[in-house]
Amino acid sequence: MTIDNVDYGIEVTQCYGQRNLTLCNEYPSNLTISDIHFKNIKGVTSGKYDPKVGRIVCSSPKVSGPACQTTPGSSSRV
Repeated sequence: MTIDNVDYGIEVTQCYGQRNLTLCNEYPSNLTISDIHFKNIKGVTSGKYDPKVGRIVCSSPKVSGPACQTTPGSSSRV
């Protein structure tokens, strides 16, 4: 996948539709995020969040165990 001028090259969140992280933590998602692999991602971000190029958001520290697991990327250049 090639990205061009996006704020985050990779963004995975359990808080879709929630702009308020406090509410997201108060009402955690039942969505399980697991076994995610990022491969062959390349391109340029907007620099808005420089030096960060991606983020993974669990809806609450209480669900950050088995409900929110990720695998580091490979062959990615952003």
